[in-house]
Parts: sequence; structure tokens; C-alpha cells
Amino acid sequence: MAPKKTKEDDSTSASSSSPLPSSASGYTAKMASGPAVTNAKISNAPLVINDLSGLLTILTESFSATLNTCVEKLIDAMDKKLTTRLDIHEGQTFDLNKKLEKLEKNYSDLLKENQSLRDSLKSLTSRVDSMDSQIDDAQQHSRNANILLHGLSPDSSTETNLESRVLSVLNSNLGLGVTATDIQAVHRMQRTMTGGQSGMMTTNQHRPPPVVIQFTNKKLRNALLAKRRELKGKGITLTEQLTKRKANLLRKASEFAVRRWVESAWSHDGKILVKTNQQRTIVINALSDLNQFNDQS
Repeated sequence: MAPKKTKEDDSTSASSSSPLPSSASGYTAKMASGPAVTNAKISNAPLVINDLSGLLTILTESFSATLNTCVEKLIDAMDKKLTTRLDIHEGQTFDLNKKLEKLEKNYSDLLKENQSLRDSLKSLTSRVDSMDSQIDDAQQHSRNANILLHGLSPDSSTETNLESRVLSVLNSNLGLGVTATDIQAVHRMQRTMTGGQSGMMTTNQHRPPPVVIQFTNKKLRNALLAKRRELKGKGITLTEQLTKRKANLLRKASEFAVRRWVESAWSHDGKILVKTNQQRTIVINALSDLNQFNDQS
């Protein structure tokens, strides 16, 4: 027969065969697996670093690609915008150049027209001067038989005996036997300013206006003018009756003589003459003819 089990045996058996509490078994397992897990993490660290490095590379490449795409799009947009603006500016520049060319052409045409007008004006001025000269010559020709007697004071307001007084002055001072038949007409001129139609060199309010004597015989008139130097110092002078234009020329030429730019100046048969410092006699037809002497001393 099998021996009977005692309580102690049962308790020993129970204690030996009963399982460990769950907490104890977990701790035991943890203690058993802890070093292995730590070692596994440490051994896997390079793999994690490599994975992160690869991920960073991928992200960098993706970011770079995205950034490059954005930059290219931005550059392309700016290029299109600049191209559009350049096209607009080129169009505006082209239009401005066309307008400028048109203005230059108009300016050139205006210059040509202006030159043409200048030439026409010059031609017209020359013709007018020529006509004035011809008219002046005709007026002077009508006066070439006349003499101006300066210094004869009026004896009355009417001067009814003016002709007899003129004959007396001429004959008593020049002795040429002038008679009334030699004189066509006698009259006193109106008072004029310097260089007026009287042909006087100096006329002022203190001297009487000259007397115009028109002769029937030009030869006698020239003979009287040839002897006019004999009147020097007597307060009476004889001159040709010049037109206003020729009187101005003679006055200007006389100023040149005073300044010694020419030796002398005078009139003869309605012509203005100067003798240069080189002893040449020149006819002066216009003020411009005197310009060649105004720099001489």
C-alpha cells in the first residue's frame, strides 16, 4: 500500500509545484530580456542615422528641385515681363524716331525755305536799292544846274527883291557878270536839319536857310563853283544842290576827312568824291564804299 501523504508533504509539494505570481514572472522576464533590448537599440543606431541622412538628402533634393522650379518660374515670369516692356519701349522708341525724322525733315525744309526767302529778300533789296539809286540820280540830274547860296540873310518876310540881291552878291564877290537872263529861278529853302535836301554840311537855327539859284546855263554855274574859294572869310559860300541821300554821303565822307581816314571829300556834278591818303580819287556811291577807310589813321 502506498503510504499516506502528510500535510507537510502536501504543502511542500504544493509549494514546489505551484506557479509564480504574474508580477514575479514579468520582472523575471524583464530582467532576462533587458540587456538584449538595449544591445539591439545600440546595434540599430547606425541604421537610424543612415535612414535620417537619407531622408535629409531626399528632403534637400526635393527642396532644391522645388526651389529651382520656383526660381525658374520667377525668372521666366520676369523675363516675359521685361521682354514685354522692352517691346513696348522699342515700339515707343521707333515712334519717337519716326517723329524725330519728320521733325528733322520739316526743319530742313524750313531752313531751305528760309534761305530761299533770304535770297529773295536780298534780291528784292538789291533791286530796291538799284531803283532808289536810279531815282536819286534822276533827282540829282534835275538839280545839276542849281547852286545853293549860304549865308544870305533875308531882308523881309516876302523877299520880293531876292533875285537882285543874289545877282549883287555874285557879281560883287566873283565878278563873272551874271545877269537876270542867266537865272531861271531863285527861291529860299525851308529851314532843314543837318544833312537835309539843301546839301549843307551844317545847318542850325542860327543860320538862315540857303537860297536855291537855278541857272539857264550850266557852264556859268560850273564857273561860279570853280571860283567859290574866293568867298572864303566873307560869310558866304556856294555849294551844289544835292539830294538828301548824296548830302548824307558827302557829310559822312567829310567826317572821314576830319578823322584823316581820307585826305579830302567834295562833290562835283552831283557825284561824291574822296581823295585817299594814297592820292587816289574814288567815287562814293553808297555808305558801304566808305567802310574800306574806317580803320585808317
